[in-house]
Amino acid sequence: MFRLMADNMPDLLWAKDMDRRFTFVNKAICEKLLMANDIEEPIGKTDMFFALRERDSHSDQPDWHTFGEICRDSDGVVMASGQPERFDEFGNVRGKFMFLDVYKAPIWDEDGTMIGTVGCGRIVTREKELEKQQKKTMRQLQASLEEKETLLREIHHRVKNNLQALIHLISMQESMLESSQDARHAFQEIKDRIMAMALIHTQLYQSNNFNQIDIKAYTEELATHLLQLSRKDPPIQKKILIKEVFLRVDTAIPCGMIISELISNVLKYAFPDGYVQGADGHLPTVTITFTESETDYTLCVSDNGVGLPQGFDYAKNQSLGMKLIHVLATHQLGGKIRIESRNGTSATVTFPKKR
Repeated sequence: MFRLMADNMPDLLWAKDMDRRFTFVNKAICEKLLMANDIEEPIGKTDMFFALRERDSHSDQPDWHTFGEICRDSDGVVMASGQPERFDEFGNVRGKFMFLDVYKAPIWDEDGTMIGTVGCGRIVTREKELEKQQKKTMRQLQASLEEKETLLREIHHRVKNNLQALIHLISMQESMLESSQDARHAFQEIKDRIMAMALIHTQLYQSNNFNQIDIKAYTEELATHLLQLSRKDPPIQKKILIKEVFLRVDTAIPCGMIISELISNVLKYAFPDGYVQGADGHLPTVTITFTESETDYTLCVSDNGVGLPQGFDYAKNQSLGMKLIHVLATHQLGGKIRIESRNGTSATVTFPKKR
């Protein structure tokens, strides 16, 4: 009856003598671990006999069977302690990873002498894989939660600072008003600057990464918005020459505002009414490029318009837009500005990557 019970168990059952030779096995261990021909073959043999046989039969595949030595070590632990023990035993069997949840205990005779060990093992490979994946997922979720909590707090702080910046901009603009037409232009400029900031936060909340902005997608949306407002005839074309580049939020906000100011300058000055052909013979076009090296980013906004007035010096220009570009580029981004006039105008801002 015991033999029938043991052979109908899906778990692995066995007993060994003090020399670690099998004195009993069930069918499950023969078929799933030892690859024994029948339940009689393992008697008097060790785990390593079958492990070596499997390895020798697949000598060209060193990972075919790697299980035997772990089992032998756990036998020694039980014999030394004289106590039941639980083990995680694992390795490759027939080229596939197997994980066993193993219980082993000493066998005592009537005189209290240890005469061997008895063991049972359950294959829990799938359960261990799931457990490992669950732990990994939990770590990722916890890390993601902590990151989002930190970043959301930072976003609130940055939005507050941005609103303060808007108040300051409005105050500066108000001091420069001379007519109702000036007022309309001034407030449109303010709205454009708000839009440049708002797009950053829009992308931020739509993104899975709360701390990085896709500068290409951002520039596409911002340029489209500004060009639609310009209502030039013929419409000004745009070229966005930017590969996949992601900026940290604290870099993207001043960079976005610089892009907005430079495009606005193009729309105001590069193409007067009736200007139908660029200096290069093509349609009026604004081109925006953004590249990166190992140490720096380079932003360039260029046009094929009328170019700069003779003797123009941006450093001495008193317009709010140019002052803002200068402050953002040199103070906030720690960069340099270069403005050139050749077949139009190009403004290039180079600034270091933040570590």
